[in-house]
Amino acid sequence: MHKRCLISLILIITMAVSTAIAFGATTTTSKYTGSKFTHNSRFDNMLIVDGVDVSAWQENVDWAKAKADGIDFAIIRIAGRGYGAAGNMYKDGQYAKHIKGAKEAGLMVGVYYFSQAITEKEAIEEANETLKYLAGEELDMPVFMDYEFAGANDGGRLVNAKLSKAQMTKNAVAFCETIKAAGYDAGFYSNLLFLRNTVDGKSLGNKYSMWAAQYYGHCEYEHPYSIWQYSSSGKINGISGRADCNFWYLENTPKATTTNSIANCEVSFTTASTYLYNSGKPIEPEVIVEKNGVKLKKGTDYAVGYIKNTAIGTGYVMVQGKGKYSDYKLIPFTISNKLPEDMGIHANVDIKSDKYKFGDWVTGVDFDTKVDTFKKKLVLGEGLTCKVTTAGGKEVTSGNIGTGMKLVVSDSKGEIIGNAPIVIKGDCDGDGKCGLSDLLRLRKQIMSIDKYGGAQLKALDINKDNSVGLADLLACRKHIVGITAIKN
Repeated sequence: MHKRCLISLILIITMAVSTAIAFGATTTTSKYTGSKFTHNSRFDNMLIVDGVDVSAWQENVDWAKAKADGIDFAIIRIAGRGYGAAGNMYKDGQYAKHIKGAKEAGLMVGVYYFSQAITEKEAIEEANETLKYLAGEELDMPVFMDYEFAGANDGGRLVNAKLSKAQMTKNAVAFCETIKAAGYDAGFYSNLLFLRNTVDGKSLGNKYSMWAAQYYGHCEYEHPYSIWQYSSSGKINGISGRADCNFWYLENTPKATTTNSIANCEVSFTTASTYLYNSGKPIEPEVIVEKNGVKLKKGTDYAVGYIKNTAIGTGYVMVQGKGKYSDYKLIPFTISNKLPEDMGIHANVDIKSDKYKFGDWVTGVDFDTKVDTFKKKLVLGEGLTCKVTTAGGKEVTSGNIGTGMKLVVSDSKGEIIGNAPIVIKGDCDGDGKCGLSDLLRLRKQIMSIDKYGGAQLKALDINKDNSVGLADLLACRKHIVGITAIKN
């Protein structure tokens, strides 16, 4: 349904550490406050993700600017209850706009409800109000109950209710369980004192994702939490005035918590794993997710988010389980201002063809394809140029396209932005045909007389099973004698 099944893994991570307060050597400087923050040792070697939470107070947010500034997630107020005696509920007038804008800019999104519930019935009412406004909206992060005292100086209803710790905890559980029953992950937010003294934060942390607020150099909360709201005075591009800043802690190599765990799946890129920096615009590589060789379906079995994918350095694809699949997996990729020699022709290169496929290799080229015919089937984006070269870089302007040649794509400034070897199945010798010379190379490869690599080895794998063997030899023979033609 809507559930990402993220919370089970986060709970395993946070419960696996000691409840003692321990601060490790990991200290980072927030670019949004300029201050240094020391992270609890339980988060050593974890990925620290920057995010923001917003409400109607932040009316006009330029989410693309916030994403380019390194903000990877947003937790958005969807509704709340007034702290007056009547306890009237209200909708956040900006929630739909914020969710749409944040998603379109490539941020991962969660929501929160500002609660002032004094009974379990009211907490359930608040959760149902949240679900009504969500109306099935897909989320990447939990639905949080924001539970804290408000209007203390004016006689706030939650203050005046003078509820016991046990009752406050029951209210929180009632909200979260209603959210979970609807298929969403549930979470709980509050400040340090409220978590310690007003609810049973430890028991809530054993069930739900915890979001702790403390505006200090380190978070002193001793029980499980995975998000720390560390400041309310951040300066973030695209957000006017002060902004709430948060750290989200993710395991780099998470362990599986269920049989159908994304953590146990194989995830690979459809193209390259190194991408050219694109002036702060998000880089969003496509991935293939498989379990025991069977491809999973995006949107049904998993969802994809992106972290640290606008700046030079290491970005991450975050694959989160959906439906019957749980947990998550982080897949690193590189963003560079200069790509390696054989960087491939990846998604950022505006080149299309109804005949050829691009990636680490250029494939789909028929035998006896002339250079000019090959180039005519390429559609290049504005300002881009291309050429065919030998493996050594010399331009080829006539004759057949052959295995080992390269397609090189450059931008309007002449900078190379894509470079991939061409592979024609059955053509190992690079003449653009499949003949006796290629058959001889196949036999030598199988008998370990000669060893080929790169594009030549790919060309020998005629049946595309990632190995070279007798089936490829048979396919080559059938092609040569005219029984069954090799199809590229």
